[in-house]
Amino acid sequence: MTLLNCGALWGGGRMGSRAIDELRSERAGASDRDAARALAEKYGYMAIVRYKNSSSASDFTNIGTCTTESEIRGYLTSPYCHAAEIIYDRRVSMFKFGVANVLNGACERCGKKSTRETLQMGAGNDFYFCPQCGLMSCDACYPYLPLTTSPGYGKCPKCDTPVKRAIPSNFVTV
Repeated sequence: MTLLNCGALWGGGRMGSRAIDELRSERAGASDRDAARALAEKYGYMAIVRYKNSSSASDFTNIGTCTTESEIRGYLTSPYCHAAEIIYDRRVSMFKFGVANVLNGACERCGKKSTRETLQMGAGNDFYFCPQCGLMSCDACYPYLPLTTSPGYGKCPKCDTPVKRAIPSNFVTV
């Protein structure tokens, strides 16, 4: 794998870019999207972005592998990644966490039940959830979650996805 520098320079973190020709040769005959999906599933990437390394390039030249939202934004906003677009996005297939999940949910570790106040800003917001599988954790049990590579952020012990606070802007209403 030939790592390039578009994402590593712009987005920070552990973003990795590689020549799109390598992806295409590894999955001969597959579309870029199908090859990206296979790569993401193999290594657990959240998204794969393809882009051109110059504004004058006629075809896509590189892909970027993303494990976080900030890495995705890094590729899409970088002045060094031209015509960037997401070709695989695991977030689309993620668990649809909504109001009903919070109101009927409980902490996986201690069993604490959530309440209507959990949904209101400034009224506790005392639960976290995994956007991949829906696992819930209360504030008291949050410190027991494993940490992401960015210190201070908890992740789901089942699917290794960073958890989010259970506030309305962080989930889809169902």
